[in-house]
Amino acid sequence: MQKSDIRNRIGLEYYSSGVGSPNGHLFLVINRNPLWIHEFNPEGELIKRYTFNSPTVSLVPIFDIDFENRRFLIVTEESEIRAYSY
Repeated sequence: MQKSDIRNRIGLEYYSSGVGSPNGHLFLVINRNPLWIHEFNPEGELIKRYTFNSPTVSLVPIFDIDFENRRFLIVTEESEIRAYSY
């Protein structure tokens, strides 16, 4: 039996990547358009949702976080990196 590829699931939302913070928070990106990032505290509670909408270019669920400067670094389909303050 072959395992199905998660990218072939139609209509299902899933977390595709994540980043952990130095203080134990977990940031997970969901495969939505517009792009959403959910922040969970160390106890696993959802504490904040961040939404990113770019009308001129599509954002892909690849990101990192600059915790020192409080910025999300998100990649676009054109392979440019955009910074969003939080």
